[in-house]
Parts: sequence; structure tokens; C-alpha cells
Amino acid sequence: MRKKYDDIKALFEENDRDVIIDTARKQEALQSVCTKNASMKNTAGSRWQLVKGQLLYMNKNILCFHLAACMGMVLLVWTNWCDIQAWEQYSMICSGVLGALSVLEVGSMFFSGMTELEASCYFNVRQLTAFQMTYSGILSLAALLLSTVFASIRLERNILMTGIYILVPFVTTECVCLAVMLTEIGRRNLLVLIAAGIFSAFFWSILASMPRLYEASALVFWIAALVAGMGIFVLQMKWFFEILDKGEIVCAD
Repeated sequence: MRKKYDDIKALFEENDRDVIIDTARKQEALQSVCTKNASMKNTAGSRWQLVKGQLLYMNKNILCFHLAACMGMVLLVWTNWCDIQAWEQYSMICSGVLGALSVLEVGSMFFSGMTELEASCYFNVRQLTAFQMTYSGILSLAALLLSTVFASIRLERNILMTGIYILVPFVTTECVCLAVMLTEIGRRNLLVLIAAGIFSAFFWSILASMPRLYEASALVFWIAALVAGMGIFVLQMKWFFEILDKGEIVCAD
């Protein structure tokens, strides 16, 4: 980021090299700016004010859907509504849905056109993106953790294996949806991102119906898929914030 600003500054200096500057007027303008700055009072906002600002500009509708999906997944296992075999399939579908909703909350900024105001005095899109990714991730992981614990208690499932079975669809769905959002067509069309989430959830619902996937011999493949998915997601996030800083991700409208 620093190098980018230095390059821009160098371009301005080269372009203004032939411009004749009145030294007296330059000094007068500088003195006027310094006097004005000295008379102004700059008050730093508290962290709570920062959080309130983020909550004000976020998309509340997707947050409501996300909360409903989290509570639905927890209640699904808490109420003993399904047996062990059905739980494996339902949990993977719900996990994929939570992964899609986590990315969809961030993607909503691009569909609303908020990113056009990046680096203005009213919005900081990087800050808002990080905030939404943080709280949506916490919501989803909390729901997945509670579901894993309840499943291990009520359905007498191994807590480690259950956690892996739930996390893999969540991470892979996030990778798929984030990969779509990194493309221009994915940021311009909300339906493309929704379709990617539905496809991923449907894909995992098919895999969940295969009993061989839950054998002990297949556990190593689940662990490998989880580690690979987390690695890909970290790289995608790094790339996402890099192109966001460069201004390559802008208003989609």
C-alpha cells in the first residue's frame, strides 16, 4: 500500500514539474491550513461507536437468515428430531448453508453498491468487511460447536469425528462461494453466489448419503479435506483483501 502511494506521488511530481509556484502564496496557504487545523477539535470515537457504525450499515436481512439457520441447526439435534443416520446428512446440509450465508453477508456490500465509497470519510469497506466476516464466522462456528457437542451427548457420537464431518462442508462451501465472489460476475449477480451455495449444499447432501464415508478408514481423507480447505480459504482471504486495497473490487452497480 505504501509503495502504491509513493508511485502516485511521483507521478504528480513529474506532471507538475513545469508548473510555476508562487512561493509567497504557497506559504500563505500553508499558514492558513495550519491555523484552521489548530482551531479544530478532533475527537476519537470509542470502540463501541465503531461497532455501532458497522451494525448500522450492515445488511440486517441476511443476518436474520443466518441467525435462523444457526438456531435451526442447534434445535435439530437438541430436540432429537432425527436419528443418527439422518443427522449425518442434515448436519452436512446445514453446515453448507451456514458457510454460504457467511460469505453472502460480505457479498451483500457489493450488491448494494457500498464499495463505491471505499476510503471515504463515511465508510471503510475493508474494516466493514473484516467486521462482517468476523461476526458471521463466530455465529456459524458457535452453532457448529453446539451441534457437535449435543450430537456427541444425545446421539452418542464421537465428538472429534462429528466435528470433522460438520466442519468440512462448512469450509469447502465457504471456499466455493468466496471463489465465486472473487470473480466479477459473482459480484455483479447475487443469484450466481446463491446458486453456488445451493450447489455446494446439494453436493454434500449426496455425499452424506454414502455410508462408506463414515468408516474409520475414511477419516484420514476427511482430515486432509479439512486442512486443504482451510489452507485454500486463508489464501483466498489474503487475495481478497489485496485486491480490495488495490481498488479492483468496486461498486457493482
